Amino acid sequence: MGFDDRHPYCTFNTLSGVQWLSHPEDSKLPFAERRRHPRYPNRLEDFEEGIRFFKAFQDANVKRSAIENSQPHGLAMARLGKYDQKVHPWWFGEPESKAACLWLKNLPLLVATHREEDYDEIKQSCWRMGPGPDREKERSRTHKAVADAFAEQWGVL
Repeated sequence: MGFDDRHPYCTFNTLSGVQWLSHPEDSKLPFAERRRHPRYPNRLEDFEEGIRFFKAFQDANVKRSAIENSQPHGLAMARLGKYDQKVHPWWFGEPESKAACLWLKNLPLLVATHREEDYDEIKQSCWRMGPGPDREKERSRTHKAVADAFAEQWGVL
């Protein structure tokens, strides 16, 4: 698996990972009729475990919370609910595109400090990242500009 005790592991509920839930030949079938992916036969169980872990954060008895995760696929959103906000690092001064979806409890939406027009180019480093031993870890990392916005905008609440 890939969970730790601090954050939901995004691999099993992200749009980029949905292709591994079922057999490639079954994409036109209703989800309930699809076979398991031959390379990842336990992926559906991993997805369900990830949903339970994520829901534990959603259901935590806390006054405020923000859960950040990558863009979820439709099956994940059906179980988790739609996120409250989607942000990118370029919103906060870093010319980078990497969607971060936020499920918020008693926190305001983040306010962008920059506009797309502020940049000559917005890079897609995460999406274009090549293979390597740390690829999965690096692709799942919350971008510093987004984390800084959390601290600056919610840190005094």
